[in-house]
Amino acid sequence: MALAASGCAGDPPKTDPILQPAATTRVGPLPVNANAVVPQTALGPTGAGSTDAVAVVSDTYIVRPVAAQGAFAVRRRSDNTLVLTHRTTRGLETTFADLAGDLFVVADDNVNTNGGTDHPSVIYIYDLRTKRRTTLADVTGAPRQGQGQFATLTDDGRLYYVSVTAKKKNTFQYCVGMADLRTMRGSTVECANEANNPVFVAPGEDGATWTVRSYEAICDTGRGIRGGRIIPIGPADCATVGTGTVRGWSVWAATLGAGGRNHGVTAHATDGTTLVDLGEVTGISFTTCGDYVYWSAGPGQPQIRRWSPGMTEIEVAYDFEVREKAVFGADPDDRGIVLAGCADNLMTLATWTRNQDRSLTTRFVVVPSRRG
Repeated sequence: MALAASGCAGDPPKTDPILQPAATTRVGPLPVNANAVVPQTALGPTGAGSTDAVAVVSDTYIVRPVAAQGAFAVRRRSDNTLVLTHRTTRGLETTFADLAGDLFVVADDNVNTNGGTDHPSVIYIYDLRTKRRTTLADVTGAPRQGQGQFATLTDDGRLYYVSVTAKKKNTFQYCVGMADLRTMRGSTVECANEANNPVFVAPGEDGATWTVRSYEAICDTGRGIRGGRIIPIGPADCATVGTGTVRGWSVWAATLGAGGRNHGVTAHATDGTTLVDLGEVTGISFTTCGDYVYWSAGPGQPQIRRWSPGMTEIEVAYDFEVREKAVFGADPDDRGIVLAGCADNLMTLATWTRNQDRSLTTRFVVVPSRRG
């Protein structure tokens, strides 16, 4: 998911004052190859039903919901031994889980709030060797967290997340926080300039990417980390709504108007010299995993697509209609695919189906994410 960070552990990255150079070569839009041969492994049996399924697989462990709702099991892949069970905090919902070596990080959220001072969300950190559990609040210098679903964990143990601090009555500052779980020290990466303007954290190859939303200016801008420095992602036209970085390239989704005022979202990628048009997308969230960036094609096209620099086409990594045609209803809203998690260059997908009795069935699929 990420390369090792430069500089001392816990140090915030420096902001790079140099904007990305204008691309001189334009390519695309790239065609979509629905017949791409993408290796994948199904994880059985089915899991507890959810349209926002949480699961992640690494070389060593499998994390997935158990049949009884409100719990997640960590099992060893080699022999399916149960290592640990996390029970979701009462009144909250587990929205994020990830693995970094023998570290297991899970976020329990109150999804009905926006990260204010009464927000009871908590991020737990488990050492799977010792079974010891700590919280993000135990990490020295770690900023107070907001909602945990906007988080990403690198394979070397750096957790990036949304933090929130109360400033005045009903006024909050949203930031990108980082906790180095190897040293148990944290820091603030970057904050929104205006009060009450949220940030949304997503994965990136060097740690994280994020968007900053300005309600006052009706503006969304993209940012990220590359080589230990903060870089802009996407054009400075207030229309960037999704971000990623992969193999030295920046990837973003942009609306046709600032702040999403007009319909239509297109995806693009650049290395500063070449600009690749990835076409229109319905989903705006990218997940960087290994050598690929993944995204959802949206409800109208229940597919997970992926691209890697150097590819001349977009691959369909998973097509719900092709692979699971016999199990979903006629209503397109009755099935979907979620980018559930990535660890050790393994992308975990979760597919869900709403049954005739309105219950949900969830299946999990693992897709290797290294090229060649």
